[in-house]
Amino acid sequence: MPMPKAIRHLQSRSRGSRLRRSLAAVTSSTPSPEESAVFLFHIAAPTAAGRALGTRLESVRLSGTLLDLKGAARVRMRSAVRGFCNMLRFFCAGLAVVLVLMAAGASIAQTPEPAAPPPQAPPAQQAPVEVRVVDPPLAVRVVEMPKPPAPAEIDPRDREDKRAFGDQLLLYSALVVAAMAFLAIAFALQALYLGVGLRAMRRTAQQIDRNTLIAQRAFVYVGALEWSTDRTNVKISPIWANAGTTPTRRLRISTNWVASHGELAPDFDINYVRAPESLFLGPSAKAEFGPVLLPMRDIQAAIEDRLHLYVWGRATYDDMFEGSQPHFFDFCHRIEASGEAPGNISLRFTQFGLGNGADEDRRQPEERDR
Repeated sequence: MPMPKAIRHLQSRSRGSRLRRSLAAVTSSTPSPEESAVFLFHIAAPTAAGRALGTRLESVRLSGTLLDLKGAARVRMRSAVRGFCNMLRFFCAGLAVVLVLMAAGASIAQTPEPAAPPPQAPPAQQAPVEVRVVDPPLAVRVVEMPKPPAPAEIDPRDREDKRAFGDQLLLYSALVVAAMAFLAIAFALQALYLGVGLRAMRRTAQQIDRNTLIAQRAFVYVGALEWSTDRTNVKISPIWANAGTTPTRRLRISTNWVASHGELAPDFDINYVRAPESLFLGPSAKAEFGPVLLPMRDIQAAIEDRLHLYVWGRATYDDMFEGSQPHFFDFCHRIEASGEAPGNISLRFTQFGLGNGADEDRRQPEERDR
């Protein structure tokens, strides 16, 4: 039937208030993607596909929120680094100006004082030399030149002015050095504070990355243990499930069982007879894999408390993210049998010993904090 008629038909048959509101929103105006998703979710909710769709929508919303937090942390880190670079440029410019001023002051202080020019001596007046032309040789008289006067002494007032100027220049230089020391201390404190802030932001970004990885990576576990009998043997099949939003890589599964006349120790030696078998699990997928067969005579002995039955298994796999470590999941259950063999029996599974957990449980605390 056409879409409006189908919606009015579903609206008349719907019982929940949320579905009525979703239908009313669809019929009243053009629905948004969120209203369409809610509408489709309520229509398909009674089926398994509806529940899977709801789970997928929730995981997508969680992934979007975590990615937004990660982007905000990266923007804050970039702003802090940009501010630190600008502060470093200003500091270097101020340092260059101060060094130029200090060099100019030092050159002025080392300039030698100009010497006063000696006074010009007046030209000496020579007495006229009488020359007589005689027959005997001429008499020559040596006239000594007068000595130049001693240079005049520098004025003591000028000397005091120059000394005061030098003292002021030294005082200004000391003030500049003190200001530079204060700026250096302030720069060191700001760098320390910025380093602490960047470390905290880095830790926050790493935590966001780790939470995103945990929320999206593949996580394999045993959802249930199902059993069936053909009156000769009892088949026990683990149901493996992937709780992540990404598929597994190189998934390998091993299973085994044992019948013991006494109760085993919690840390008993777990071994496997058969080689691991390969399996692939997609996002939110389940699969029955790695069954074991128990003879009916052992089940009868367990009912009579003459034997203790145990079943265990392990799954090793990688996720889709580069640089991550391999993952594994272990389980170990004790089988409690009751009833009458072979046709009327009942099995119950309880966790036993230290063979239950995942790779996150076995790692050291410092490895988990990375």
